[in-house]
Amino acid sequence: MKRAILSGLALVALAACGGKDKTPKRGAEGPADAERAAAGAPGAPKFGAFGVDVAGIDAAIDPGDDFDAYANGAWEKSFALPVGYSSYGALTMVAERVDARLQAIVDELLNARPAPGSPEQKIRDFYASYLNGAAINAKGLAPLAGDFESIDAASTPEEISALFLRPSPRMAAPIAAFIDVDAKRPDRYAVYLTQGGLGLPNRDYYLDDRFADQRARYRDYVAATLKRADFAEPDAAAERI
Repeated sequence: MKRAILSGLALVALAACGGKDKTPKRGAEGPADAERAAAGAPGAPKFGAFGVDVAGIDAAIDPGDDFDAYANGAWEKSFALPVGYSSYGALTMVAERVDARLQAIVDELLNARPAPGSPEQKIRDFYASYLNGAAINAKGLAPLAGDFESIDAASTPEEISALFLRPSPRMAAPIAAFIDVDAKRPDRYAVYLTQGGLGLPNRDYYLDDRFADQRARYRDYVAATLKRADFAEPDAAAERI
């Protein structure tokens, strides 16, 4: 049970937010596709136009009624969301450009012969091992055996707490802490404590009838994951999680 709970906590999904990215209408292809391809191409630094994008303004909207619709309305109506995205914006373009440039660097290293022990050699070998799906599948869960043994061996609150502090594998603790600007005194920082270890967004997903379908799908996902890890009675463990 303990092993199932601890490993279940590790299933927490982290969603990364993209700042003020918008979610306009979806389209099969749009102007963004060409822009994204150009943005990802390595080359000289690219500086865009600075200032206010007046072409994106919807002058038919009174800014006093809805400033966001006024400032971005025309852009939202004309922009076709690229396939595979739920939102898109400047931060998405930057991330794609960085990914493309990193890919170009790694691809170049794969065809090079860097000096043994050099950072280039380590990056090349690490990436090559990541691409070797056959070797990864052949090893199965063997690389995790030591982690499972550590989880099984933990029997006291202190030992279980120590598991949450290990850098690898990362496991979500029941209580999570982070530091941010103090909501009551913005001139200082404060430590915030919140509930951790949830695989679904919040408690309503576990209790509200509206999310019965999401609960069922999540339970199936957890059970399938535990089954791959050779847990005894994965369905019962998933129900407890």
